[in-house]
Amino acid sequence: MTGSFFPLVSCKEAGSFPRLKEGQELIAQGLLGCLLLAGGEGSRLGWEGPKGTFPITPIQKKSLFELFSEKILAAGRQAGVKIPLSIMTSPLNHDATALFFKRNQSFGLSSQELFFFQQGMRPLLDLNKRPLGKSGPDGNGCALTRFVESGLFEQWWKRGIRYLNLFLVDNPLSDPCDAELLGHHLFEGADWTVKGVRRKDPTEKVGVLGVSEGKLFIIEYTDLPPSDALRFPFANSGMYCISMELVFALAKEKESLLPLHLVLKSEKERQFYKQETFLFDLLPYAKKAQAVLYPRERVFAPFKTMEDLPGVRAALQENGRRIFEEATEKRRL
Repeated sequence: MTGSFFPLVSCKEAGSFPRLKEGQELIAQGLLGCLLLAGGEGSRLGWEGPKGTFPITPIQKKSLFELFSEKILAAGRQAGVKIPLSIMTSPLNHDATALFFKRNQSFGLSSQELFFFQQGMRPLLDLNKRPLGKSGPDGNGCALTRFVESGLFEQWWKRGIRYLNLFLVDNPLSDPCDAELLGHHLFEGADWTVKGVRRKDPTEKVGVLGVSEGKLFIIEYTDLPPSDALRFPFANSGMYCISMELVFALAKEKESLLPLHLVLKSEKERQFYKQETFLFDLLPYAKKAQAVLYPRERVFAPFKTMEDLPGVRAALQENGRRIFEEATEKRRL
């Protein structure tokens, strides 16, 4: 599969004040909406409930959902607009997610700002790829189709939303309202912009950025032969800015073209396959896709297992310290 793929070895880098200002202007015009992919359970974390309810911050123990909600509210206040957030849940965690927000007064988000829709399910398979008689969430490849089918696309389009910032629930450093990413997206005339980071090491289990026939691709780490792993310097952060016109086009025409991935999972000492589609497999169908490279320590701290927790919390503390210092132009001793 990877024979015709080549590493993306250079791309524009974040840190452009003009792009930041352009993005801020678009947000102030009410053109941005946020889409959080949050169908995951907390089972791999030993946590009962949706992954987004996990208390991620080191001191106040704020949940991932609270953390993201606060970022969206802050960006909205700064811009003087209400920025809508739509959360894709799964049938397994939808009720628990909605109840969690209700019990916490939606963390300050109003009914004009918070929306939910659900992804689908596919049969689980045993190691011989035979149905187990159970089903699991079908991956995030369906996100755009489900978003359109839910009626939210039409509602948001009429509201004036023209850009979606998409992000994953398991990265607490995600910036749902990244104005600079939006500015780069507009400036380059892109319809899909990927936020990239440098890989931690060649063995990191993360999708990588590649190029094939002049098009930007994301290649899942499981599809990379070990001999190729060293060649790809940039990772997919799972954060994207996508134009709403492309969202509609992909939802209506391209989901049927998505490859089905068999993802090996372990639960209670039992292994099985989940059948999933991935959103990034739609990237080649964008008319113009691009990547913008961000400092990893500012934007990417994936939380997959409890082994990640100390590093993730340290990254949150360091990022908070950095933001404070930049805001006050002082150095904390």
